[in-house]
Order: sequence, then C-alpha cells, then structure tokens
Amino acid sequence: MSLVQHEIGAALEFTVWGVPAPKGSKSAFPIRRKATGKMGAVVVEGKTARQKDWAHRVEEVVQGLAATGVPMLDCPLALTVTFYLPKPASAPKRRRTLPMRRPDIDKLLRALLDPMTGVLVRDDARFVEIFAIKHYAEDSPDPRPRAEVRIAVVEPDPSEGETSQAVLVT
Repeated sequence: MSLVQHEIGAALEFTVWGVPAPKGSKSAFPIRRKATGKMGAVVVEGKTARQKDWAHRVEEVVQGLAATGVPMLDCPLALTVTFYLPKPASAPKRRRTLPMRRPDIDKLLRALLDPMTGVLVRDDARFVEIFAIKHYAEDSPDPRPRAEVRIAVVEPDPSEGETSQAVLVT
C-alpha cells in the first residue's frame, strides 16, 4: 500500500492479497405476512466462506489505510483495479489464456467497493471512472492471487468551464 504524490493531486495505491471472490447476488423470496395476509418479500444474500474471507481481507486493508490517516475521499474519483485470479487446472499450461469465465467482473468490483464505502470513500457513487481487468495470477510476474487497486482524484478541466469533461490527475 502506498500513497503516490503527484504534482496536482494524489493517488492511493494498495494491494489486497488473497483469492478475489465476487459479491453474491441478492434473491427475493415471497412470503405471506401473518398479520395482513398480503404477500411480501424477504431479500437474502448468501455468503460463502470464500466470500467472507475475501471481504475480511479487503476490510483489513481499508481499515488499515484509514488508521494511518488516509482521509475519506468525497470528490469525483477514478478506480483502476487488476484482479489476479487462480488459474483453473483445466486451463492450458503452455499458452497465456484470459479468464473469460466466472467470476463476473462486476461482482468482483462490488465485493471490493462495498468495504471502502464510508471508510476510504464517502460513497461508491463518487467513482466516475472505473477500469477493471481480470488476469490469471500464474501468468503474472508474481503468481499469488490478489487485487491491485489505484484510486485517483478526477479534476474538471478548467479550460472548458464548469460543465466540462473530467480529466484524470496523474
């Protein structure tokens, strides 16, 4: 984990070690309310042991950053994240392959962003740009599963007035 200082702004970079696990989907099951007899819904979100472990690892890193004095960000942000996943035994060994199967990248992002909300970032709606990649860890220089994260402040382009496109401060 490091805070990389730049001329205009700063970017926060850190790594979460462990096997990235997606955040599960929510399911609604209808139930009949006893008092009124009307149908209602109960929302359930199942968590596997792997999801709990990954959420704990992300929370540890996020809480650790907050404890070192990293301020909570409440401005337009850009997120760049690379997920390094374990390569399945069925994948070819002699050529580079891409993880085109589960887990879904959007669910991996949810599992990463939710623990940041209210600790490093005021609200995950502050992310106006997201760039996410999935790779197999075995195909990288460091074969350990992980997520490498970079959060940067996005500043409006002053040459185009207040309604301008955003420019990433690097």
